[in-house]
Amino acid sequence: MKEPSLWKLGNLRDVLILMDQSAWDSNATLRQMAIRGLGNTACGAPYKVKKHKQIMLESIIRGLYHLARTEVVCESLKALKKVLELLTDRDVSFYFKEIVLQTRTFFEDAKKNQEILWILHTRSFTFFNSNWEVIRSAALKLTDAIVLNLTNQYVALLEREQLITRLQELRQDHCISVQRAAEAALQTLLRRCKETSIPL
Repeated sequence: MKEPSLWKLGNLRDVLILMDQSAWDSNATLRQMAIRGLGNTACGAPYKVKKHKQIMLESIIRGLYHLARTEVVCESLKALKKVLELLTDRDVSFYFKEIVLQTRTFFEDAKKNQEILWILHTRSFTFFNSNWEVIRSAALKLTDAIVLNLTNQYVALLEREQLITRLQELRQDHCISVQRAAEAALQTLLRRCKETSIPL
């Protein structure tokens, strides 16, 4: 995606539309390649992501619904990570609940890629400070699901003191749904640390 003509000559939107159409294809391999292309676009033309965020996010999120094809979901999560790094919480707010819902469904379906879980954990942590209550709550629910599904090896890598402190702070949030989500995530974290014999 680093061929300059894709965006310097104004062709990027046409390419994105083509990839969006391919993301609907009945062939899982083509869907996976189209979603990978969307992720690569974020690397090749990062300054264009905000302008085209709607088509990119909607196409990538669509891939999260293909639970029967793990490779498509994993490709979507990787692409999502690249795109989210270039957007603010306000840019993502409309889509964040859907992202969290589908991501949690994917994890609960026993398709647990630890590397992707870890990437999502580091990303969701940044949304704890969002001005939007719904995003703070969704980020906490995602953290809860991630911690629950991490292997003992990855649980040991968590910055536990920092995470516990933030979760305790968010238990005092003015929004009830944020308080409840923070409490649930905190209890999950404490339980996982106990299960893995990690000192707190």
